[in-house]
Amino acid sequence: MLRNWHFYKGCISTKETELAKKIAWVERVVEKLDPVEREIIKLRYYERTPMEILTSRLNLHRSSVYKILKKSLKKMQFVSENTY
Repeated sequence: MLRNWHFYKGCISTKETELAKKIAWVERVVEKLDPVEREIIKLRYYERTPMEILTSRLNLHRSSVYKILKKSLKKMQFVSENTY
């Protein structure tokens, strides 16, 4: 869902559809992350920022960004499974 966020966001015609509810849920879960994790998710998936630009913007190594990304996706999955 997160990887195709732009596509799904463009498909929504009304606020009442099931897809709109799921996208709103994903956005709420992203807001619950730590600031660095939230920034990485927003840059990588919402803005589709390439990894090279992402690493230079955040002053992190590529491997660190991937570790944080993996950790934040697991955290998002945990939150969504336990609160939905």
